[in-house]
Amino acid sequence: MPEKRLSILITVHNETLQDVYPLLTSLAAQQRVDWEDIEVLMFNDGGSFNYSKLDMQLPFRIHYVKHGKKGVALNRQELLKNATGKYVMFCDADDSFYQVNALYLIIKQIEADFKVLVSCFFEEVYLPDTKEYIFIPHSEDKVFIHGKVYNRQFLVNNSINWIDVCPCEDSYFNKLALAIAGEMKYIQDPLYLWKYRANSIVRSDLYNWEFDSHVKAIAAQSILVDELINRGLLGNARYEILYQILQTYFAVHSQRWFERESALKKTEKVIGSFIKTYQDYIQSIDENFIKKMFDANLDAYKQRGFIETESLSQWLERIKQ
Repeated sequence: MPEKRLSILITVHNETLQDVYPLLTSLAAQQRVDWEDIEVLMFNDGGSFNYSKLDMQLPFRIHYVKHGKKGVALNRQELLKNATGKYVMFCDADDSFYQVNALYLIIKQIEADFKVLVSCFFEEVYLPDTKEYIFIPHSEDKVFIHGKVYNRQFLVNNSINWIDVCPCEDSYFNKLALAIAGEMKYIQDPLYLWKYRANSIVRSDLYNWEFDSHVKAIAAQSILVDELINRGLLGNARYEILYQILQTYFAVHSQRWFERESALKKTEKVIGSFIKTYQDYIQSIDENFIKKMFDANLDAYKQRGFIETESLSQWLERIKQ
């Protein structure tokens, strides 16, 4: 049997048939593709999704993978193990493809070969005050899994695996893959839609999720940094160390964090330990690069409520004590 060009890997958790329909119908609507070149794998980790009720007429066959309830990261790893395509693309069950030529554009890029492909995608956001939906474009994103395609053998040869570092499994996998690849292929056309779903893990309690997840994010970043150091990718490791420091600095200097004193103190204690752990690497980061990265993030965080009650250097000195 000839090798498939592309494997579409879909994880299902607690989505309903209604939740999954947009993804499957957007796949079925794809134009100018030969479905003999593409396989679709779906993993159900024990949710209520009932395959027997999937009565849609699809131009492709769905291959179901069962492995027990392991969580999204390990479910994706199991899908990767079962994939046979030369390239793989991970999709969440409640998302959809943005345009009918998405797979055609991906296949065209596959013909030229690459290690990692990043495409523009849209994030659907609901505004409760106006009850409207807006669509935020993400260009050259390196964090989320949406709209990205990977050479499967590249992942296998370099032991790039999904690990359970919720809620940062996407960023760990993507950043490690991109660091090892050293480059990426980019498609400017928006191919994927990260759909809004009110009862998703993040959006069901967005306010508390921000505080609860930040400490976990620092722990996940430590795992990524250690992996980069172990692989000799020291420049990437320094970048990720600085990235986490700035993300935490900007986040905790806002009114909503000032009002959550216990979460603020806990987060600053954890980031303080993070900084002490990687102090030698931090000292070797060029000051001009720190300023450049700081300035690049400043406006975005001001829009999110950043208040500069103390400078970055003052904050660093305080939390290291």
